[in-house]
Amino acid sequence: MMKKHFWFLIAVTSLLVCNACSSGTGATTTAPGGGNSAATHFSVAAQTNSAVGQVFNFTVTALDSSNNTVSTYTGTVQVTSSDSQAILSPSSSKLVNGTGIFSATMNTAGTQTITATDTVAASITGISTSIDVSAATLPHFSITAPTNTTAGTSFNFTVSALDGSDNLLPNYAGTVAFSSSDSQASLPANSTLTNGTGTFSATMKTAGYTIVNATDTVTASMAGSSAFNVSPAAATHFSIAAESYVNSGTAFGIAVYALDPYNNIASTYSGVVHFSSSDGLATLPADTAVTNGSTGSSLTMNTVGVQTVTATDTVTSIAGTSTPINVLGPGVLAIVSGQPPNGTVGVLYGGVESVCSLPPDTVDGFLLEALGGDITRKTAVNWSSSSLPPGLQITSVVLTSQYCFGTVWYIDGTPTTAGTFTFSVTASESTYSGTATYTITIAASQASGVPPRKSPAESETKFAGEANENQ
Repeated sequence: MMKKHFWFLIAVTSLLVCNACSSGTGATTTAPGGGNSAATHFSVAAQTNSAVGQVFNFTVTALDSSNNTVSTYTGTVQVTSSDSQAILSPSSSKLVNGTGIFSATMNTAGTQTITATDTVAASITGISTSIDVSAATLPHFSITAPTNTTAGTSFNFTVSALDGSDNLLPNYAGTVAFSSSDSQASLPANSTLTNGTGTFSATMKTAGYTIVNATDTVTASMAGSSAFNVSPAAATHFSIAAESYVNSGTAFGIAVYALDPYNNIASTYSGVVHFSSSDGLATLPADTAVTNGSTGSSLTMNTVGVQTVTATDTVTSIAGTSTPINVLGPGVLAIVSGQPPNGTVGVLYGGVESVCSLPPDTVDGFLLEALGGDITRKTAVNWSSSSLPPGLQITSVVLTSQYCFGTVWYIDGTPTTAGTFTFSVTASESTYSGTATYTITIAASQASGVPPRKSPAESETKFAGEANENQ
């Protein structure tokens, strides 16, 4: 009898121990087939790219030490993110058959991650690979327009109000203003959209790459643009480019351009032009064919005075006349500096004048310029003067940059005597020369406190340094 009682106690004890094992709620779970398999970590599978405000799903899976799915895992998973502003739903949940699907909305741009952790056994955890979260796209306009159009021809384009994910905003109630890189464009007036969209008409007039913009009149960040190509229209007239000063008896070049109504070069024009001139003695080129909308020729004026050149299509009425051409006598230079300014005793003379735009260079003084002869830039080779006001002189500097080269001449210095002075300046270049006479007034000294300007020596030093840099 004693042996039977002992066996009964062992059986009861074993049953109590087994019941305790099967009722546990921790990470240890019963695997299919009767064996026990413990979840050791989680797999967090999420997309590697997203955008601020974009919703996406991710999956959490309970795995054992061999990375097998633990389908009987019954714990609760909490999900968090390195993005403190992220919206995770649900924030915690039980898995079904060891797997659960959650949603996430990242709200901070940059590299972010998502972490899953067992709410009881914190050692059971897992983290996603890096998620590259791009900055949010603000509400904006989309403009749909033709990729090509012709100057002067109207076309339709559509404007749509979109959210950051490019979804239509049918309730958009703002007002749209239009602008363009084409300063000649005819654009719609400020308008509202219907159900988030609208179709409008525009006319471009400047050939080339053109942009149309749509912008909310209140919220400037809500905007959009479209780029397209504008082709020139058919030719309606000619433009003739010629020197403004030439010498009689000396040949010079002109360029003829076939232009459309908006002054774009009509590249499809291929007619023949005939030349005529207000100078009845001019030596003119023969009739010339125009290719791709332009051509070049040379001619010689033989009558001193203001003359013009006219080009006329030999078949149609397309024509054009040059701007006035000042015909100088043989060997004459025209001084085109303009009237020198007045000055003040004790104050550096003249203003700051630009002599080159690439790179930008200036001189302190009054720039001297002459045209005609063999001069290819607005400066003569040599300048001289007589009777300049005391303290003033003619100075020169040499430009040696890629874009500006040659000798620049100007009047500078500091006047020392008040009064009215008449003086002459002479430009000479090879066998050409010209003289102009001016009268200026030098005022008495001003009160102290006049801001100092660079001296002539400092100006020359500046140019010398730039010349060395450009060599």
